[in-house]
Amino acid sequence: MRPRSEQPINPKIPWLKEGFMRYYVPRYLKRHFHTLYLYGDAPRIPLDDSIPLIVCLNHSSWWDLFVPAFVEHRLFHHDVYTVMDAQQLQRYALFSKMGVLGVDRTSLQGIKAFLDTVEHLLKDQPRSLWLTPQGEMVSNYQRPIQFQPGLAHIAMRLQRFHLLLVAVHYELWTERLPEAFVHFSEPAFVDASEPAWNPRMFLRQQEVRLQGLLDSLLIAVQRRDATCFQPLLRGASGTAPLYDALRALRARWQHRPFFQEHGAVATPSWRRRKGKSTNDEEF
Repeated sequence: MRPRSEQPINPKIPWLKEGFMRYYVPRYLKRHFHTLYLYGDAPRIPLDDSIPLIVCLNHSSWWDLFVPAFVEHRLFHHDVYTVMDAQQLQRYALFSKMGVLGVDRTSLQGIKAFLDTVEHLLKDQPRSLWLTPQGEMVSNYQRPIQFQPGLAHIAMRLQRFHLLLVAVHYELWTERLPEAFVHFSEPAFVDASEPAWNPRMFLRQQEVRLQGLLDSLLIAVQRRDATCFQPLLRGASGTAPLYDALRALRARWQHRPFFQEHGAVATPSWRRRKGKSTNDEEF
């Protein structure tokens, strides 16, 4: 019998989620991003029959639901659940049919119901849970990174699990639409049943790890060198469809090559022409 505090679980509708992730999400992202990049390599996640996976990512944007969902479906395709504020989930009720769990953080009863649900779904199961332990949208440049206690409570409920950290960032480069970037840590095994395990120390360690992961991603993004990244999705480029069509016709009439992307014909930066590093002094 389900514990009294456990929230009702809306069963997943497999065909609905698969269709949403396979057809809708990629098209939606292509309309709003120029490119979605992976920095580094995708981790090899050792899921087995009894160890779940917890994935923690920083939370700076409304896009932190769609972009990680696409990446998960593209690279891993696990039996995955994600977390959303209960009030927000009421606005997007369809997501509850695709594995999104609501958490009411305004009451102890709501928090306990969420933890009971996570334990019921994930403990000793080869499933994954993606969540944002910061608990609110925070600038990627704010330091130090701070987690709310929820991750430690989940760890105490599940006891044994794999933990993966993900840094996500969005930035405008040379195109009209922004770029999206993701960077994975190596997976780590957590055993909260060990006598020496401490929830506060565990949280602090993961805060430091995610901050270092995000810092390395931000440094790479600031270099604006697309060759350092692996493209996972290429979206729209150019100024506007009609204007780009006219430019293409003009280029064809004049027997010139046509480049739709703005950055394709940019003059190399002054620093690159001079062979300077971005850390060199100006004069």
